[in-house]
Amino acid sequence: MHTQTLSRNLLIELMERWNCRNKQFELPPGNITITLMDVALILGLRVTGERVVLKEDSPISVLEKDYGATTGKRSISVSSLEKRLESLEKDATEDFVRSFLLFAFGAFLFPNANGTVDSRYLSLMEDLDRVPQLAWGSAVLEDLFNWIHEFKNDKKLKHMGSCLIFLQLWSYEHIDIARPSSLKCNLVFPRSCKWKNSSFRQRDWFTPKFNELQGNQMVWKLEPTSEEAKIDIIKNLLEMQNAVLEISSTSQYSTSDKDDVDGSIRDETFRLDKQVIELDDSETDTIEDSVEVQEDNFELLSTPQYASTDATAGHVYCVRAKKLLEDQVVKLNKEIDLLKLNKESLLEDQIVKLNMEIDELRIENTMLKNQILLSDNCFDRMEKIVIEVDTTE
Repeated sequence: MHTQTLSRNLLIELMERWNCRNKQFELPPGNITITLMDVALILGLRVTGERVVLKEDSPISVLEKDYGATTGKRSISVSSLEKRLESLEKDATEDFVRSFLLFAFGAFLFPNANGTVDSRYLSLMEDLDRVPQLAWGSAVLEDLFNWIHEFKNDKKLKHMGSCLIFLQLWSYEHIDIARPSSLKCNLVFPRSCKWKNSSFRQRDWFTPKFNELQGNQMVWKLEPTSEEAKIDIIKNLLEMQNAVLEISSTSQYSTSDKDDVDGSIRDETFRLDKQVIELDDSETDTIEDSVEVQEDNFELLSTPQYASTDATAGHVYCVRAKKLLEDQVVKLNKEIDLLKLNKESLLEDQIVKLNMEIDELRIENTMLKNQILLSDNCFDRMEKIVIEVDTTE
């Protein structure tokens, strides 16, 4: 990625227009949000797969202690990680890989307020083969949303954390305001590699530009190119989106519910192969540039923010898709139970009706018997009368 300097005024202007409730930027032409596809295309991070979870109650590991963390202070300074990297040979040893990942988290992806990185990330690196399968991009987006929420709700907040470089690149992709020219290079993925550095502009330059923003200055949705669609992390995301859309199209939910499902696809890795970990001098310079970028990142807050915790809402596709399926199953079961009840009720009504008819028939039968008996009695009496008359005569 080309060296980027944060445009503080652009980012503030953009974040001022954020709606925390629906997680969208409210712009004159319409509302727009940040999606998982944006993260995948711009940063090249995996957004599907296992969630990045930092457990609050997890005991400190031996690996954490090896990196200098303690029970009372489960954090590692970014500066110490930088020194550690410089002291290690640039071979893809497990120590080097873990040190590099922690450094990248603290300096670029999940920077916090005090220049440290949470040592609990090491629990996700005990098995390094597991690391590329985690949804790091989703965690970056979650962390960014948390920080923007802090920015909007804490009027005393003076500094920002999170991966603000991503937010700036997102703005370049979607909004034609202060957009720099693109680089001419063969590397087209991730898209963060194509942008030159931006020029400095005052805040009063941005405000009227955003107030007068037109629809033709917007790219509402990033679509992967045919080449990008062949990349695994993009391919997996497209497959997941298609699966969720299929579930949505077969459900009985309203349009707003389906939009919510699509929103959740917005509302989730750091894909590093061992070849990538083997840094050359130019890549080391890029890391140093990223540190300088984050030091200019409105500086840093005093309270650490984590990429994701047990309390983090979730969602990734699979959770939402599972919820939809579970809701459909519950609904179908209710319909089946209702049919059973209706059937049983219908049978009971028929039985009651038949019993009533039987009772009526019994009554009619009894009445007929009585009438027959009465008729027989009358007939006998008439015979007696006739006999008596004949005898008298």
